Amino acid sequence: MAGTDKLCYFFNKVWHEFTGRTLEQEMGNGWAEGVHPDDLHRCLEIYTHHFDLRKSFKMDYRLRRHDGQYRWILDHGVPRYLPNGEFAGYIGSCTDITESRQGEIELKRTKKSLEQTMRLAKIGGWEVDYVNGTITWSGVTREIAEVPDDYVPNFDTILNFYKEGESRNKMEAAIVKAMQEGVGFEMELQLVSAKGKEYWVKTIAEPKMVNGKCEKIYGYFQDITAQVELNKKNQQMERKFSHLIEKSTDVIVLQDKEAVIRYCSPAIKQTLGYTAEEIVGTSAYFLFHPDDIAQVEQKAVTLLQSPGKHFPLAVDRLKHKKGHYVYVEGTVTNMFDDENVRAAVVNLRDVTEKKSAEDKLKMKNERLEQIAWLFSHEVRGPVATILGLLNLLNHQDVTDPINEEVLAKILIPAHQLDEIIAKIVGKTYEIEEPFNEFDIK
Repeated sequence: MAGTDKLCYFFNKVWHEFTGRTLEQEMGNGWAEGVHPDDLHRCLEIYTHHFDLRKSFKMDYRLRRHDGQYRWILDHGVPRYLPNGEFAGYIGSCTDITESRQGEIELKRTKKSLEQTMRLAKIGGWEVDYVNGTITWSGVTREIAEVPDDYVPNFDTILNFYKEGESRNKMEAAIVKAMQEGVGFEMELQLVSAKGKEYWVKTIAEPKMVNGKCEKIYGYFQDITAQVELNKKNQQMERKFSHLIEKSTDVIVLQDKEAVIRYCSPAIKQTLGYTAEEIVGTSAYFLFHPDDIAQVEQKAVTLLQSPGKHFPLAVDRLKHKKGHYVYVEGTVTNMFDDENVRAAVVNLRDVTEKKSAEDKLKMKNERLEQIAWLFSHEVRGPVATILGLLNLLNHQDVTDPINEEVLAKILIPAHQLDEIIAKIVGKTYEIEEPFNEFDIK
């Protein structure tokens, strides 16, 4: 309790037990000695401001407990009046809210981490609330749509962001079906930003139905423009060269400056056992014998510095799909400056039979396990679940029990994501694990 002079003159037993201080120590402004230095100025400012206005106040600050630990306190003060209406000072109560405050901090940390992850993956969330008549976009969604941070989408114009025609019609039909039947959807659509830029996005959404009525639709966008454009370029490149090389018995490979294979002729099947579809998009390094990697890297530097020049292959053996090594010979040409190619062109042929006849080589292991490939869309399910659960959090009241329940449920897809990522990382190392091979030296 405090008098009209703002000085405190009474603290109950619980206060003294909490702080471990006597009434004499706390009298006047002595209680402020226990307030954390970073909170003291703000605390006193709120206290004196409301005191002068004779208004109730609430403030939180860290208060030192008897064991020296600072605890978060919620302080609620109200003006006190005598029966005759005369102002008599203030009376207040304090509650230890450390656990709930830590939960709030952890919630903010988790949300920030998820937002950073989604920003890196170019994934933006959105929500349509039919109960309140609102549409909410995340920051990444606004970036994709090229609108200001304070832009608020509305029902009258929202569909205008979908390219007129097939994309807009498909989205409109999917929304109607979600509302009427409670069916979620996943589609690849074209968006047109506020500045006229066209994007390809993958959108996944799930409705929230209550008593057979759709109250909300939760969803997210992922910008897949680069992926779609790359696919188009690959298709164009394949058409360009397919007429010339699909009948050739020699293997023709196009790879970029990072040694990622962008095109491979059908002859690869006969030579290395892979189909063109299996090998395109992978690194050429996984075909090399571990003992040849250093030599390949050294010659790759020379190749990149020599536009238009031809070189013999850096190695004379490549790994077959079955695990053994195949003898090859051929050339590689730097055609990165050629606007019609923009790649290193590798021509090779299988000379294993000739080499085998000369060296009398024989494979010892013909059957090995194939390398398992993981696809990035496995992340989709856990991410969509996390997005949906985040929208259920009560941001206005962090003490709401539903927040604890939601955070507990978030752990499930979070662990799933962790397992998937660990699995993907593990599989990348499997590529480098040595096979039980015969010596071809």
